[in-house]
Amino acid sequence: MRSGIRVKQLSHGRRESRFTGGAIPGYFRRPYGPGWALVGDAAYQKDPCTASGITDAFKAADLMADAIDDGLSGRQPIEQAIAAHPERTCKLFKQTGKGKGDAVRLGFAHATGDILMILDADLTVAPEELPRFVEILTSGKAEFANGSRLVYPMESSAMRFFNLVGNKFFSIAFTWLLGQPLKDTLCGTKTMWREDYEALVANRSYFGDFDPFGDFDLLFGAAKLNLKILDLPIRYRDRTYGETNISRWKHGWLLLKMVIFAARRIKFI
Repeated sequence: MRSGIRVKQLSHGRRESRFTGGAIPGYFRRPYGPGWALVGDAAYQKDPCTASGITDAFKAADLMADAIDDGLSGRQPIEQAIAAHPERTCKLFKQTGKGKGDAVRLGFAHATGDILMILDADLTVAPEELPRFVEILTSGKAEFANGSRLVYPMESSAMRFFNLVGNKFFSIAFTWLLGQPLKDTLCGTKTMWREDYEALVANRSYFGDFDPFGDFDLLFGAAKLNLKILDLPIRYRDRTYGETNISRWKHGWLLLKMVIFAARRIKFI
């Protein structure tokens, strides 16, 4: 009965000033974008007295972790992950051959841009490094940007001891062979112009077509085209995805034979 009387009384009332909910100003903003998202009260102001912001942050973080894990763990097929983002120019190809070199050639054959880039899927090099490689080419400082893992300190498990020794050996060998300083010949991160790559493909048989990784193939080819090669230091991290397919002795011997073959073509012709 009393509530009915109060409603009737209020119906004849008049607001004298604006309603306020407290001393904390409110806001609305978008808490997400390409590759990032914020949780808690990032989208709009929530009641601090009841800890709504931190409570929602825990809930949202849990949901985000599940969504990210679906994409990175493989539980969500890569085809579905690509289909879920039509705004991105992503393509998936399955190689018929073996080895990274074959995969690189397949990807380059289907690429449509003017600049071709390689980023290993093991995430030992962060994707955020790639804009620096593009800038090296577009600024004219180099025509072939070659990543170097041997400048900055690397994480403890990023490279095994004998792999490090082999990399330094091939660095010295390539510097002597090509007459250009190269600190790291086997870093998977490399960038070059498409037109230069097409010229390289046309002359690939000159150094042989048996590089399983594609690194020596690209470096020897770039040198034969007299491209300016520039080392670009990157930070090499521990592998976070997959396992290495490299056999240090078997593949090391194969790469040594490639160096000897190239030396005959470059130094002893």
